[in-house]
Amino acid sequence: MAAIRQDLWHALRLLARSPRFAAIAIVTLALGIGANTAVFSVFNAVLLKPLPFRDAERLMLVHLLDPTRDAAPGVYNEMVWSYPKYRSFAGGQQAFEDLALFARRELNLTGDGDPQHVQGEAVTDTYPAVLGVSPILGRTFTYDESNRLGTAPVVMLGYGLWMHRYGGDPGIVGRTIQLDATPHTVAGVMPAGFAGLSGSADLWLPLAQADGSEIEESGSHSYSLVGRRKADVSEDAAIAATRVMGDAVGAEFAGEGPDARRQSATAASMYASRADSDVRRATWLLLGAVAFVLLIACVNVANLFLAKAIERRREVAIRVALGASRGRIGRQFLVETLVLATLGAMLGLAVASLLLSAAPLLLPDAEVLFRSSIAPGAPRIRGAEGLTRIGASSIGLDTATLLFTVGVTVVAAALLALLPTLQAASLRPIEALKAAGSAMGSRGRRDFVVRAVPIVAQIALALVLLAGAGLVTRSALELQATGIGVDAADVVTVRMELPDTIYDADRGGAFYASLMERVRALPGVAEASLGSCAPVSGGCNQTYLEFIAPPREGTGLIGMHWATPGYFATLGIALLEGRSFEDSDRTGRPKVLLINEAAARELWPNESAIGKRIAVHQGGFQDGAEVVGVVANTRYRTIESDATADVYVPLAQSYRRNMIMFVRSRLPLESLVPAIAGEARALDPTLPLSAIKTMDARVADAMWRTRVGAWLLGAFAGLALLLTAIGIFGVMAQSVAHRTAEIGVRMALGAQAGDVVRLMLRRATAVTVAGVGLGVVFALALMRLLSAMLYGVRPHDPIAFGAAAVLLAGVALLACYLPARRAARVEAVVALRSE
Repeated sequence: MAAIRQDLWHALRLLARSPRFAAIAIVTLALGIGANTAVFSVFNAVLLKPLPFRDAERLMLVHLLDPTRDAAPGVYNEMVWSYPKYRSFAGGQQAFEDLALFARRELNLTGDGDPQHVQGEAVTDTYPAVLGVSPILGRTFTYDESNRLGTAPVVMLGYGLWMHRYGGDPGIVGRTIQLDATPHTVAGVMPAGFAGLSGSADLWLPLAQADGSEIEESGSHSYSLVGRRKADVSEDAAIAATRVMGDAVGAEFAGEGPDARRQSATAASMYASRADSDVRRATWLLLGAVAFVLLIACVNVANLFLAKAIERRREVAIRVALGASRGRIGRQFLVETLVLATLGAMLGLAVASLLLSAAPLLLPDAEVLFRSSIAPGAPRIRGAEGLTRIGASSIGLDTATLLFTVGVTVVAAALLALLPTLQAASLRPIEALKAAGSAMGSRGRRDFVVRAVPIVAQIALALVLLAGAGLVTRSALELQATGIGVDAADVVTVRMELPDTIYDADRGGAFYASLMERVRALPGVAEASLGSCAPVSGGCNQTYLEFIAPPREGTGLIGMHWATPGYFATLGIALLEGRSFEDSDRTGRPKVLLINEAAARELWPNESAIGKRIAVHQGGFQDGAEVVGVVANTRYRTIESDATADVYVPLAQSYRRNMIMFVRSRLPLESLVPAIAGEARALDPTLPLSAIKTMDARVADAMWRTRVGAWLLGAFAGLALLLTAIGIFGVMAQSVAHRTAEIGVRMALGAQAGDVVRLMLRRATAVTVAGVGLGVVFALALMRLLSAMLYGVRPHDPIAFGAAAVLLAGVALLACYLPARRAARVEAVVALRSE
């Protein structure tokens, strides 16, 4: 310990004598360690941190499996459950202690203040017990409340809603609140921080009360299923038992729809389901990218240390000559680097905190995150979408992150001490003492070679990051240029939820018609219409389709959208064939529908779709309707996925209480939205509006993964480029300092400034070419990992690689040119005297 204290004191004195060196090294390490700490905090929250539920390792999501259309036998889509299928599964399974259904719902809360749009979950009575959560006030739901129709409406409030809306009133239990214009008695209050499995719930409703007679329909798939595995049942055994019971459910309900293929079921641990594969892959890639930044920072500081070690060659030689062991010298270097790394880590924690505070600026709103974990083309999932938010909501500098920082600090210190220690191990004291003070000869060349190896590694690592950033940036540009099938400019979207206790089909239809008439009459409004789902929003409805005239086998699932006349004109969706919806398409008239181009090509590839009759199993169109028009494709799921087959039905022939208003206007939001809200309040003062945003903003939100990837990889690549330039500049400056006398001799013998510059750049060019070449090889091998994040760009795109190589080579040569130019301006006499 005395020796370590001595080494520590010696290290502090050396840093105090070289404040510029210490400051550069500490800041460089702080940037590298801070960036790694911030990214690991995200990685830990999304993928590692224990879920906030009791015995979370026993929680599993149970998925209904639907045979994939036109796929090989045994290939399924994961989808959600209907209540009757859930009851059949729950009644026969033996692998789970209990099961619970849940689904995300949106409601209007009125009374005790302004109308408020709130997020809720419809759940069975077993939901809190399965998750291991108990209310802090009151009680949970009873079996009858969540499973039988006609019971008195009750609700459980979330802690945040209870505090903000009702001031944390301890007497809230038993009070009546208005949800969708229906009185609900408050049964309990859930604990702080609990937002359900959707990640956004403000309150909870019993399933039967939330959805009414819908729970009696075996074909109404709306619910996610979570189960708590029995303690003596392994995960693999639970999955196998789920498949067997799922086959039994599939056999029981086979043949009820147009697609008679049998369904099944499977299960997955909630840990495996907490983030979708794209988020998981992107998080790993960012962690790898930021590790490259730390390596570059360590190499940079190691080069600074190596320069110091070269200057301290005489000191080390004397210590070795006096009997100091190689291990003792290495320990001294390790203590010095550990002091630097510790100071860098302390500053790095502040950098990480700053980066994490800025993270929300890169993320879209919660609604987009809920949709992000829905696989393209999967049936609508209402409930499990927010599992990613369970981790993301807990990002911060917790104990695990701090331990990671300590580990990174120790590893960084070891890497920093490696090169000086290896150089000291090969040092011969007599030769070092004889060569001390001489800057010419083979020693200078050997020192340059030793210091050039890390620079080659720096350039190679930086090129990998630059190539990755270039690929993702090109992908973002390609994605931005991709048409989604609509003209998003000047379009504002507003969501509305009409309470079904007040608005039946007649009253709701009249309300929508009156509101559209009022909004269209507003000054500056060009078009206004209603649709059930916004483009690139995901989570749109899907249903089964079957052919009526002429009859043939059904096609499986197809996207289904409700719309009013003018919807396609408002969004700029082109009519390709036939006609659009008209005001005469209403109840009592022959049912009509429109399909998109993808559906027309899939359903009738060699003939016109106009006049054909098909049935869709939602919205009262089971008895069939005539196709009267074909419109251009629109991307409703994700911006990256191609448009799929979609069908549109007129709202006047199939009432739906929750719709989105699309308004095309050049008016600014701050004046347009209050005008729309005023017209809505004039018709119903209790109706809140929500999800108010422009279509341009929705498109930007749909690009959030690619955009965040481009921003972060670009930032890491820029930081790597800066660190690499600083490292190259430092090496070249040191090389020039060592060769000052040699330069003086050459200039005294007649060498010109240009000759000196070319001499100095010769070595630099060799180092740069070696680094770029090695980096290209590494990048070609690693860029395949980015494939899932790319759109319209190949992982080995020559433009991205060429731009990265040219940029890096230019910066590297510029960093070499500045010290070389300074050397060329030194007078020969001054250079010779410096020796």
